Amino acid sequence: MFRLPKFTSSYSVNAKNRMDVVIDGYIPELQVATEHKDFSNILYGRKVKRHKRWWHLTNYTNILQTEEEMGKFFTVEITNDTIKEDVVHVLKDRGLRRLEIKNDRIEVTVSRLSEDQKDIILSGIRRIAKQTKAAIDHITTDIDTRLEKAIDNQVVIPRKAYYIQRQLDATHKEYAGYIKFKELEACFKISRWTFKIPTEEDQACYDDWLLRQKVAEQAAQDKSANKM
Repeated sequence: MFRLPKFTSSYSVNAKNRMDVVIDGYIPELQVATEHKDFSNILYGRKVKRHKRWWHLTNYTNILQTEEEMGKFFTVEITNDTIKEDVVHVLKDRGLRRLEIKNDRIEVTVSRLSEDQKDIILSGIRRIAKQTKAAIDHITTDIDTRLEKAIDNQVVIPRKAYYIQRQLDATHKEYAGYIKFKELEACFKISRWTFKIPTEEDQACYDDWLLRQKVAEQAAQDKSANKM
Protein backbone atom coordinates (compact mmCIF):
# COMPACT_ATOMS: atom_id res chain seq x y z
CA MET A 1 0.00 0.00 0.00
CA PHE A 2 2.79 2.43 0.89
CA ARG A 3 5.33 3.44 -1.77
CA LEU A 4 8.28 3.66 0.57
CA PRO A 5 11.88 4.16 -0.55
CA LYS A 6 14.57 1.54 -0.06
CA PHE A 7 15.94 2.23 3.40
CA THR A 8 19.72 2.38 3.68
CA SER A 9 20.18 3.85 7.16
CA SER A 10 19.08 3.40 10.76
CA TYR A 11 17.62 6.94 10.66
CA SER A 12 15.10 6.00 7.97
CA VAL A 13 14.21 2.68 9.61
CA ASN A 14 13.73 4.36 12.97
CA ALA A 15 11.45 6.99 11.43
CA LYS A 16 9.34 4.34 9.68
CA ASN A 17 8.97 2.19 12.79
CA ARG A 18 7.88 5.15 14.91
CA MET A 19 5.42 6.31 12.24
CA ASP A 20 3.98 2.78 12.04
CA VAL A 21 3.13 2.97 15.73
CA VAL A 22 1.34 6.28 15.19
CA ILE A 23 -0.65 4.90 12.24
CA ASP A 24 -1.59 1.76 14.20
CA GLY A 25 -3.32 3.99 16.74
CA TYR A 26 -4.86 6.32 14.14
CA ILE A 27 -7.21 3.86 12.45
CA PRO A 28 -8.95 2.62 15.65
CA GLU A 29 -9.49 6.24 16.71
CA LEU A 30 -11.20 7.02 13.41
CA GLN A 31 -13.35 3.89 13.76
CA VAL A 32 -14.55 5.05 17.17
CA ALA A 33 -15.29 8.53 15.81
CA THR A 34 -17.37 7.16 12.92
CA GLU A 35 -19.10 4.30 14.73
CA HIS A 36 -22.34 6.28 14.64
CA LYS A 37 -22.54 5.23 11.00
CA ASP A 38 -20.80 1.86 11.06
CA PHE A 39 -22.22 -0.86 13.29
CA SER A 40 -20.36 -3.83 11.82
CA ASN A 41 -18.12 -4.13 14.90
CA ILE A 42 -20.66 -3.24 17.58
CA LEU A 43 -20.42 -6.71 19.18
CA TYR A 44 -16.66 -6.98 18.80
CA GLY A 45 -14.87 -7.96 22.02
CA ARG A 46 -18.08 -8.88 23.86
CA LYS A 47 -18.18 -12.37 25.35
CA VAL A 48 -20.75 -14.63 26.99
CA LYS A 49 -20.09 -17.49 29.41
CA ARG A 50 -21.51 -20.86 28.45
CA HIS A 51 -20.54 -24.30 29.82
CA LYS A 52 -17.74 -22.80 31.94
CA ARG A 53 -16.14 -21.18 28.88
CA TRP A 54 -16.19 -17.66 27.44
CA TRP A 55 -17.42 -17.33 23.85
CA HIS A 56 -17.25 -14.29 21.55
CA LEU A 57 -20.69 -13.03 20.50
CA THR A 58 -19.29 -12.42 17.03
CA ASN A 59 -18.86 -16.18 16.61
CA TYR A 60 -22.64 -16.61 16.55
CA THR A 61 -23.82 -13.42 14.84
CA ASN A 62 -23.72 -11.74 11.46
CA ILE A 63 -24.47 -8.03 10.99
CA LEU A 64 -26.11 -6.75 7.80
CA GLN A 65 -26.28 -2.98 7.28
CA THR A 66 -28.60 -0.98 5.04
CA GLU A 67 -29.45 2.69 4.75
CA GLU A 68 -32.70 4.27 3.63
CA GLU A 69 -34.05 7.80 3.38
CA MET A 70 -35.52 7.80 6.88
CA GLY A 71 -32.49 6.48 8.70
CA LYS A 72 -29.93 3.77 9.31
CA PHE A 73 -30.88 0.15 9.82
CA PHE A 74 -28.98 -3.00 10.58
CA THR A 75 -29.90 -6.58 11.31
CA VAL A 76 -28.15 -8.94 13.70
CA GLU A 77 -28.54 -12.51 12.48
CA ILE A 78 -28.15 -15.01 15.34
CA THR A 79 -27.04 -18.62 14.85
CA ASN A 80 -27.26 -19.57 18.54
CA ASP A 81 -30.60 -18.76 20.19
CA THR A 82 -29.15 -18.85 23.72
CA ILE A 83 -27.19 -15.62 23.19
CA LYS A 84 -30.14 -13.51 22.01
CA GLU A 85 -30.66 -11.79 25.38
CA ASP A 86 -26.93 -11.09 25.63
CA VAL A 87 -26.96 -9.40 22.22
CA VAL A 88 -30.02 -7.33 23.20
CA HIS A 89 -28.23 -6.23 26.38
CA VAL A 90 -25.16 -5.08 24.41
CA LEU A 91 -27.29 -3.15 21.90
CA LYS A 92 -29.27 -1.38 24.64
CA ASP A 93 -26.04 -0.65 26.49
CA ARG A 94 -24.86 1.20 23.35
CA GLY A 95 -28.03 3.33 23.38
CA LEU A 96 -29.88 1.40 20.67
CA ARG A 97 -33.41 0.79 21.91
CA ARG A 98 -35.50 0.66 18.74
CA LEU A 99 -35.25 -3.13 18.44
CA GLU A 100 -37.55 -5.59 16.73
CA ILE A 101 -36.73 -9.04 18.09
CA LYS A 102 -37.60 -12.00 15.86
CA ASN A 103 -36.81 -15.72 15.90
CA ASP A 104 -33.32 -15.73 14.46
CA ARG A 105 -32.53 -12.03 14.14
CA ILE A 106 -32.81 -8.59 15.73
CA GLU A 107 -33.69 -5.63 13.52
CA VAL A 108 -32.30 -2.32 14.77
CA THR A 109 -33.35 1.18 13.66
CA VAL A 110 -31.03 4.14 14.17
CA SER A 111 -32.29 7.67 13.66
CA ARG A 112 -30.48 9.69 11.00
CA LEU A 113 -27.89 12.11 12.36
CA SER A 114 -28.85 15.77 12.50
CA GLU A 115 -26.59 18.33 10.81
CA ASP A 116 -25.35 19.50 14.23
CA GLN A 117 -24.46 15.93 15.18
CA LYS A 118 -22.63 15.47 11.88
CA ASP A 119 -20.65 18.67 12.46
CA ILE A 120 -19.55 17.44 15.90
CA ILE A 121 -18.40 14.08 14.49
CA LEU A 122 -16.62 15.70 11.53
CA SER A 123 -14.86 18.08 13.90
CA GLY A 124 -13.67 15.07 15.92
CA ILE A 125 -12.38 13.32 12.80
CA ARG A 126 -10.41 16.40 11.72
CA ARG A 127 -8.98 16.79 15.23
CA ILE A 128 -7.77 13.17 15.26
CA ALA A 129 -6.20 13.56 11.79
CA LYS A 130 -4.52 16.84 12.79
CA GLN A 131 -3.05 15.29 15.95
CA THR A 132 -1.81 12.26 14.02
CA LYS A 133 -0.22 14.45 11.36
CA ALA A 134 1.44 16.50 14.12
CA ALA A 135 2.89 13.28 15.58
CA ILE A 136 4.33 12.35 12.17
CA ASP A 137 5.78 15.85 11.79
CA HIS A 138 7.37 15.62 15.25
CA ILE A 139 9.07 12.31 14.36
CA THR A 140 10.43 13.82 11.15
CA THR A 141 11.74 16.90 12.97
CA ASP A 142 13.36 14.74 15.65
CA ILE A 143 15.15 12.56 13.08
CA ASP A 144 16.21 15.64 11.11
CA THR A 145 17.75 17.13 14.26
CA ARG A 146 19.62 13.90 15.01
CA LEU A 147 20.88 13.77 11.42
CA GLU A 148 22.14 17.36 11.59
CA LYS A 149 24.05 16.60 14.80
CA ALA A 150 25.55 13.51 13.17
CA ILE A 151 26.78 15.68 10.29
CA ASP A 152 28.24 18.27 12.68
CA ASN A 153 30.03 15.51 14.61
CA GLN A 154 31.25 13.98 11.33
CA VAL A 155 29.47 10.71 12.07
CA VAL A 156 27.62 10.98 8.75
CA ILE A 157 29.18 12.54 5.67
CA PRO A 158 27.06 15.18 3.80
CA ARG A 159 26.73 13.05 0.67
CA LYS A 160 25.21 10.15 2.63
CA ALA A 161 23.08 12.58 4.64
CA TYR A 162 21.56 13.85 1.39
CA TYR A 163 20.23 10.40 0.49
CA ILE A 164 19.04 9.77 4.04
CA GLN A 165 17.15 13.07 3.95
CA ARG A 166 15.46 12.10 0.69
CA GLN A 167 14.35 8.82 2.24
CA LEU A 168 12.95 10.67 5.26
CA ASP A 169 11.09 13.17 3.09
CA ALA A 170 9.57 10.42 0.93
CA THR A 171 8.50 8.45 4.03
CA HIS A 172 6.91 11.51 5.62
CA LYS A 173 5.03 12.29 2.41
CA GLU A 174 3.63 8.74 2.21
CA TYR A 175 2.35 8.66 5.77
CA ALA A 176 0.99 12.21 5.63
CA GLY A 177 -0.91 11.33 2.45
CA TYR A 178 -2.35 8.21 4.08
CA ILE A 179 -3.53 10.23 7.09
CA LYS A 180 -5.29 12.72 4.83
CA PHE A 181 -6.89 9.95 2.74
CA LYS A 182 -8.29 8.20 5.81
CA GLU A 183 -9.54 11.53 7.17
CA LEU A 184 -11.46 12.24 3.95
CA GLU A 185 -12.74 8.65 3.82
CA ALA A 186 -14.10 8.96 7.38
CA CYS A 187 -15.70 12.33 6.61
CA PHE A 188 -17.42 10.78 3.60
CA LYS A 189 -18.96 8.06 5.80
CA ILE A 190 -20.62 10.78 7.86
CA SER A 191 -21.52 13.36 5.19
CA ARG A 192 -22.39 11.01 2.31
CA TRP A 193 -23.93 12.99 -0.58
CA THR A 194 -23.09 16.38 1.00
CA PHE A 195 -19.39 15.46 1.19
CA LYS A 196 -17.00 17.85 -0.54
CA ILE A 197 -13.20 17.71 -0.68
CA PRO A 198 -12.00 21.18 0.35
CA THR A 199 -8.90 21.69 -1.85
CA GLU A 200 -7.41 20.47 -5.13
CA GLU A 201 -4.40 19.15 -3.19
CA ASP A 202 -6.69 17.05 -0.98
CA GLN A 203 -8.54 15.84 -4.09
CA ALA A 204 -5.27 14.72 -5.70
CA CYS A 205 -4.28 12.92 -2.50
CA TYR A 206 -7.66 11.18 -2.27
CA ASP A 207 -7.61 10.10 -5.94
CA ASP A 208 -4.06 8.79 -5.61
CA TRP A 209 -4.81 6.61 -2.59
CA LEU A 210 -8.12 5.43 -4.05
CA LEU A 211 -6.27 4.28 -7.17
CA ARG A 212 -3.73 2.46 -5.01
CA GLN A 213 -6.50 0.55 -3.24
CA LYS A 214 -8.01 -0.53 -6.54
CA VAL A 215 -4.61 -1.65 -7.85
CA ALA A 216 -3.96 -3.60 -4.62
CA GLU A 217 -7.39 -5.26 -4.77
CA GLN A 218 -6.89 -6.21 -8.42
CA ALA A 219 -3.45 -7.63 -7.64
CA ALA A 220 -4.95 -9.70 -4.80
CA GLN A 221 -7.70 -11.00 -7.10
CA ASP A 222 -5.17 -11.90 -9.80
CA LYS A 223 -3.00 -13.71 -7.26
CA SER A 224 -6.01 -15.64 -5.94
CA ALA A 225 -7.08 -16.57 -9.49
CA ASN A 226 -3.60 -17.87 -10.31
CA LYS A 227 -3.69 -20.21 -7.30
CA MET A 228 -6.93 -21.81 -8.44
